[in-house]
Amino acid sequence: MKKIILILMMAIMLNGIAYAMSTGSTIIRSVPATAITSSTMQLSYSTNETGLWGASVTDTISGGCTIDGKTSLKFVMMSYLPNPLTYTVTAPASATTCTLSGDYKFAEFAINNFPQATITITGGTCTPNCACASNTCAGQTCSNGCNGTCAGTKVCGFDFNAFWTQYKWYIIGIGGFILIIMLFKKK
Repeated sequence: MKKIILILMMAIMLNGIAYAMSTGSTIIRSVPATAITSSTMQLSYSTNETGLWGASVTDTISGGCTIDGKTSLKFVMMSYLPNPLTYTVTAPASATTCTLSGDYKFAEFAINNFPQATITITGGTCTPNCACASNTCAGQTCSNGCNGTCAGTKVCGFDFNAFWTQYKWYIIGIGGFILIIMLFKKK
């Protein structure tokens, strides 16, 4: 009887671990839709992922814009690094359209493509755009595309519901493991 209980508990634990590891995660890339020539703006990458996590990101920009002086990025986001991660995009001296294309991958999961993003570079006056504020934590700022900033509005911090959703099967599995140990413990 003890062997049947052991086999059932192991199956439940393995199923719970597989479920917890199969949840999908996303990274959101935010950049202003417009900017004026020779201006700078912020490009940010954020996620709502909780707990311990890691993801690799690659992104390329074309059309004459640069990201921190380069036309491509390759970096890693991890749970203990700032979220969002922010880079500076510099617009070229002439009117054009810059395009961002790239992808990201959490751990051993499938590669996900970012939606293609375009920045329309115009000469003359700039219209500030604070769309980035919703993906930027409160207390931080993001670029408005006109050499100014917008205050972040995203609530960042510990989210018990997200924690429970991600880790409940681990907790149940650990409880089952403890139960097995107690059943087989010699008296």
